[in-house]
Amino acid sequence: MIQHLNNRFLVWAMFAAVVSTIASARQVVLGPEYNPANGSRYYVVQAANWTAARSFAVARGGDLASISDPAENEFIRARLAAASNQKLFLGLNDAATEGQLKWSDGTPVTYTNFSGNSNTSTNDYAFIEPTLGQWSMGTASQVQYAVVEHSGPLLVPEEFENFSQAVVHAGTMSDEIVLGAGAITLGPGENFLSPTGHTVKVRGRGHGVTFLNGPDDSEQLADFFGSWEFHDLTFRRLLSSTTHPNMAQGSFLLRRCGFESVETGLMPMAAVQAASARFENCRFTSGGSPLLITTNYPQPVTLTNCGLVTEGVTALMASSREVSLTNCTVVAMQPDTNDYVFEGTADYVLANCIVKSGGQPVIGFGTALDATFSVIPGGWPGTGNISADPMLTSSTDLRLLPGSPCIDAGDADAYTGRLSDVYGEPRFWDDPTTPNQGSAEAIDIGCSEFQSESCPADFDGTGFVDTDDFTAFVLSFEAGC
Repeated sequence: MIQHLNNRFLVWAMFAAVVSTIASARQVVLGPEYNPANGSRYYVVQAANWTAARSFAVARGGDLASISDPAENEFIRARLAAASNQKLFLGLNDAATEGQLKWSDGTPVTYTNFSGNSNTSTNDYAFIEPTLGQWSMGTASQVQYAVVEHSGPLLVPEEFENFSQAVVHAGTMSDEIVLGAGAITLGPGENFLSPTGHTVKVRGRGHGVTFLNGPDDSEQLADFFGSWEFHDLTFRRLLSSTTHPNMAQGSFLLRRCGFESVETGLMPMAAVQAASARFENCRFTSGGSPLLITTNYPQPVTLTNCGLVTEGVTALMASSREVSLTNCTVVAMQPDTNDYVFEGTADYVLANCIVKSGGQPVIGFGTALDATFSVIPGGWPGTGNISADPMLTSSTDLRLLPGSPCIDAGDADAYTGRLSDVYGEPRFWDDPTTPNQGSAEAIDIGCSEFQSESCPADFDGTGFVDTDDFTAFVLSFEAGC
């Protein structure tokens, strides 16, 4: 009998769980609808109650809609309430304090459109009618649909399922796309064109946090055309037989981006065929060639505060234009002397750069290289150039070790980059134990600035601030002087 009751209880529990799941299910049934008057995007969502609808809205990066004037009210009535033929919850409520209406997104209440006095002690949540656009108050579960409002950047995947969907609306709804943490994979053969007169800015959540993966089809590339900026994300190539990203035409700025390859191969990591391209504080890590630069344009391709590491044949392949590297570190660990660090018919101009090779020559036939204040194997003609071990932490960690000849040996006048190095540390950090070699103002050679002073909070001397430092502080405090 007890077992029978337990089984019946289990069945009822499973049924309740299913009912609960269905009741809390939330989905978008209409949208986005764009309002050019205020720049907001609206969706109709289905949810069990007001609280569930708002939780869904906030998780997507928005909130329940707030209405500031009759024009916005009519837009929501016509484009959302009437179009869906549903009463729709708004963000307006007095759930916290009876009689004190507040918008859930914090917008001041300056406009209302109530049809009558429906605000009782049990009716705390406003909804809009689809016919006349008037408002009423109801219980939290009186309506099963709501209006969600978004403004600002287009969010992937919170608001748009994938990158392609967001690009469709770029330039109209927003010029900025923000990618969430994790991997977003592009489809094969997709071409992304920025709208005329607009620069599309794509931002991730950080290098090594957001990954924009290339196609997994070796026959097709994802090409970018127009004007683009990419910030704080990592481009990851899935196949060694492809190139990602392929900057086909237009102008490009890439800042604090990473470039990685899942497979090792000879194909270049990224390709620049565009009229203008700038790489700032970027890191390339590849089993093949990190960067291919082609096409004859008068504007140079510039790399500042960048680290390029390759175990393949060549670090840079470029033709028919100038490639300018300032405060970059290039590590090409290919021991084959039949290959080169820099190849092609380009003119390479280096300032404050480190070049480290596995034994191969620095340049190939037909390649021109002009360098100043740089560390190059075997030396190189030019002011401030030296041939020495740069004393990097490792072939992949490009930070300088204490005693490196690159410390305070660069030319600050040649530097026009950002105030931080490739690892986010401040530039122009003067090591008090090293005389300035290159200019009156101190700057290091390479993509990393040596930080001579330890962090005061790094009690255990590991170079990181964590809970172990707090423990070390407590022990030192208890020990006293």
